[in-house]
Amino acid sequence: MLRAKQKAKQVKYADSEARVQLAKIKKLINVTNPDSFVLAVQLMSTLDADENLWVSVLSEHQIKRLFKLKNNAVSNLLFEIATMGLHLKKLILNSLEKINNSTKRYESPIKKLETLSVNAATGLSAYNGEIDLSSLCKFTLTDDVVIALAKHDGPLTLRGNPAGLSNLAFAALANHRGRINFYDIVKLDNSDEHVALAIKLSRQKGELEMNKLVYLGDRSAEALVKHKGNLRFGILQHLSESTACSLAKHKGLLDLPALKHPSDAVIAALGGHIGNLHLESMEALTEANARALAKHKGALYLDGIVQLSDTAAAELAKFPGWLNLGGLESLSNLSGNVALASKLAKQSRKKKGFEMVWLGGLKNLSEKSAEAFIQYEAWIDLSSLSKFSAQTASALSKNKKAFLLNEKAKKYISECKAVLIRN
Repeated sequence: MLRAKQKAKQVKYADSEARVQLAKIKKLINVTNPDSFVLAVQLMSTLDADENLWVSVLSEHQIKRLFKLKNNAVSNLLFEIATMGLHLKKLILNSLEKINNSTKRYESPIKKLETLSVNAATGLSAYNGEIDLSSLCKFTLTDDVVIALAKHDGPLTLRGNPAGLSNLAFAALANHRGRINFYDIVKLDNSDEHVALAIKLSRQKGELEMNKLVYLGDRSAEALVKHKGNLRFGILQHLSESTACSLAKHKGLLDLPALKHPSDAVIAALGGHIGNLHLESMEALTEANARALAKHKGALYLDGIVQLSDTAAAELAKFPGWLNLGGLESLSNLSGNVALASKLAKQSRKKKGFEMVWLGGLKNLSEKSAEAFIQYEAWIDLSSLSKFSAQTASALSKNKKAFLLNEKAKKYISECKAVLIRN
């Protein structure tokens, strides 16, 4: 009998202590301060709090106030609490949805997350809307976090260091049911899981940017080229011949701005591409390279080329599409150079009006190349022009269309024009 009374007294005391703790926790939550909320969560853990206990201390109003703190630790804890039961999940995620519906997209608490625990990723994955985790750019992604997020049914934007991800994470992302933007992906190799993700990405609408990719296998490239939209590879510096052959099958804009020293075989493969081709970092072009690229169907951007041999210039002059040579520094009197000048001048003329030809890097211009510009009344950017003869200046002064020139060049051309008029 005595033992029963002692046990009842202990239970009564425990209940009394729990009520005191709960009252303290409610006060801490009402303060709406990150440190206070973290302490409240720690106190709740000492009570072995279940869903019902959490529901008794958290209201929608309080959850909204906590999310509006836009504090990484607070948001992570709220998403972790959402995993404790269906009612809590609905309460927390519905509160988040109401905040997002009433604020600008970039002000969403989700966009302020800098780290993400596995439990928080699990809770967040049930959110009914877009999950944009652009702010995780300094976070090292793990398989568990990515696999949890991949269960989300809506659009998913994922940032973070993916270096440690295994094929399990790639397989999970490939099976994600919504649109996925994975900007920081560094490798798509020939494994089945990587190819599966490449296939998923290729089926999405809009531009496909792979601006952190440093390695692309030919099987993944074969999948990506089926994308109906622009393909951009911001820092991809190396391509194998087989990968280049795969990419050449893409019909549309193909942007390879970091490809500096592709092999002859790679250039030959890319010459078969149909659509705008950006190779702005290429620094050299042989006659054979120029001949291969002249077969390309679409616009060609070679703004990294500074010097061209006369034979290479002659081959490029045969190219029928729009050609950008914004970095070219010289056009001489040699026949290939003059032919190239004529080609560039011709492309300035459109059925309706004119289009600017960008030769902003050109420093040296010969008389014959200048005369080619004049013949077609070209509209050309010559803003860096610094070395040219009086004969070249006289030729440029006859142009009926305005050249984009620097002040020094303008002054010299005006002086030559005045001399021409006096004579």
